[in-house]
Formats: sequence, structure tokens, C-alpha cells
Amino acid sequence: MKRLGVSIEKRPQKINQRQRPFDWEGDLVKGVRRKNQPALMTLTERLTRFEIVIKFPITEQKPVVKSFRR
Repeated sequence: MKRLGVSIEKRPQKINQRQRPFDWEGDLVKGVRRKNQPALMTLTERLTRFEIVIKFPITEQKPVVKSFRR
């Protein structure tokens, strides 16, 4: 599994306290472990709990990056 960024366990304590805005947490959720199956990316702003959910028709790198940039 390829990881991007810092692991949750290693993030600064300030982020865990949820006292400052614009600290985001993200995850990719896949229901079926088959190639070219849809997935959801969840992005959560830690202070406000504002949530963004993006559906990806397939989980190959180029479509995911393209959808994320929109």
C-alpha cells in the first residue's frame, strides 16, 4: 500500500486538539476489491467537521487526481 503524507499516529498534537482551521483529513473508501470499481474519497476539516465526499468511477491515479483538482 502506498501512503501519501504523514500517518495519523505521527501528526502534531495541535491537530488532534481541533483548535485551528484548515487541518484536513482524507480517506479513500472502496467497497469491492476489484480493478476499475467506484470509490469514495472523504475529506474532513478537523475543526468544523465540514465534509466533502467525491465519487470516483474508477480508482486509477489519473481519474482520481483529475476529480480531486475539480
